[in-house]
Amino acid sequence: MKISLRELNEFDIENFLLWMKDESVLRLAIGNAEEFLEQDIKKCFSKMVNSKKDEHYAILLSEKPIGLISLIKDRENNHKMQLLIGDKGYWSKGYDMEAVKQMVEKIKERKDLQVYIEVRPDKTGSIAAFANYGFVPTKNKKYPKDGHFPRALKMELS
Repeated sequence: MKISLRELNEFDIENFLLWMKDESVLRLAIGNAEEFLEQDIKKCFSKMVNSKKDEHYAILLSEKPIGLISLIKDRENNHKMQLLIGDKGYWSKGYDMEAVKQMVEKIKERKDLQVYIEVRPDKTGSIAAFANYGFVPTKNKKYPKDGHFPRALKMELS
């Protein structure tokens, strides 16, 4: 089955709440299973839906939301791509890379975005997969205060 992307909307909150309350999804997304209050999750979601500078898309499989892919604008006006398959039933099935492929197509149509992704340096499979879609390793970054993601390989879309 093929996935599609559509802009995130207020109706996606139910799925987002489910994903952000799941310990294994939280570990994947932010590195720990720290529980968040529902009101905080809703506030975060509302910021995403109403953002004027960032872009957030639901990843759909036959109209069913299974994840999110986002372009987050940084201080230098570049965009960091972030990706999450929130529905665990769809992990390790290639839907994440299909979402990246579709997002890269959207980006290339616009021609005005500088996009990068950060990957753990030991994730050689992910690095190779992103390279297949045009991402080129550019620099190693350190995040000493982040116990989950202390080092990252920055890959820029060429």
